[in-house]
Amino acid sequence: MQHPTVNLTILATTNDGKDCSNESRYRRFQDFFLNFALCLPSVGRFILQRIPKPKRGYVLAMDRTNWEFGRKTINFLAVSIIVGKVSIPIIWTVLPKKTKGGNSNTSQRISLMKKLLRILPASDIYALTLDREFIGKQWLSYLDENDIGYVVRLKKNAYVGWRHAIEYARKRGRKAVGREEIFGL
Repeated sequence: MQHPTVNLTILATTNDGKDCSNESRYRRFQDFFLNFALCLPSVGRFILQRIPKPKRGYVLAMDRTNWEFGRKTINFLAVSIIVGKVSIPIIWTVLPKKTKGGNSNTSQRISLMKKLLRILPASDIYALTLDREFIGKQWLSYLDENDIGYVVRLKKNAYVGWRHAIEYARKRGRKAVGREEIFGL
């Protein structure tokens, strides 16, 4: 907690009261992270315990992101909890290297949601916000079957079934919902 970094070289310079060299501390850090297995659901539970549940329930966001680690690209599919203007990942998975264009598929999304529902009941979810890439009949049906409310950003010219998205929303008694209503801004 003395250094605002996760760089092990810098952390190894911290005087922990033990008579050992920085190189020895650095090697201990390496050994710890090499042999440590992180339980991701426990991390999600830990985060959720520290964020008070809003009266309406949590607003979550599903997104896919990729990080560059040297020459390697790592694709993540994550569900984050929205707290004010910040998004905090609570459950994630690394997508296989062969994933087409880095996008996730329905089975990967459903698998991630099943993991989420083990740590957070659907009744505590106000809305799951999704970007355009997270569409598909089987996927959205899964969310409906599990009583997970969702908001999907669609293109203006998108069709749902054979209807234009705006017509479909009106037919089902839905209205366009702005960021203010979802996020309470």
